[in-house]
Amino acid sequence: MRAATVRLPSGVGARLVAAGLIFQLGHLLEHVLQLVMWIIFPQRPPWMSPVAHWLAERLGGIGLSETPEMDMAMARGMELLHLIGNAIFAVAAIGFVQLLAKRSEASATSDATYRLARTGAWVQGVHLAEHVLLTLTLFITGRSVGLSTWFGTFEGAASATQRVWWHGSVNLIASGLVFWAVRSAYVERAKRPIRTPSIRSVLVASVAFVAVMPTALAAANQTDAAGNDHHMA
Repeated sequence: MRAATVRLPSGVGARLVAAGLIFQLGHLLEHVLQLVMWIIFPQRPPWMSPVAHWLAERLGGIGLSETPEMDMAMARGMELLHLIGNAIFAVAAIGFVQLLAKRSEASATSDATYRLARTGAWVQGVHLAEHVLLTLTLFITGRSVGLSTWFGTFEGAASATQRVWWHGSVNLIASGLVFWAVRSAYVERAKRPIRTPSIRSVLVASVAFVAVMPTALAAANQTDAAGNDHHMA
């Protein structure tokens, strides 16, 4: 059963969706580079681009001078930045599903493409809900608590590694589903043959990718242990 479509002036909805998806390409690139930097330098704090770092500082209300509250302000700024970025992608993904639902009424989009886009929107919706939880708990309790932090189980480098891999993986999965649906819709519009992957195969591949996380966490724990031994010596 297809979702009801939201009516916007002609062309406006498509332009807004396109803008949101273009934004997500930059957002995804940030996460991919962060994963690459972690692989190269696992002992360092999570990498952020200069633009993302500047935005986090502005959202956190950090001025030019350092204060004792600077770390908390930066943490709040980062959570708000992630929340806003993922909200933009979630809205764009849902909007794209709405556009496909409208096109399907004229049989211009296959059910497989629609299901692919809808699954991507659902994954991103769960991701956005996680960021809402992380932001609320940080502002209320002073600590980000959610699935991606294992509800506060991990600390130090292990916590940072868990978040880098969890959010990077979910971003790759949601983006892959949505952008594959974009490609499928484009090819279908051009009346070319296309093979759309099944949801089952995509989910299996996604679970296999996320399974790398325990190895990353073990490496982070070893880094912490080595650092503690060095200080004790």
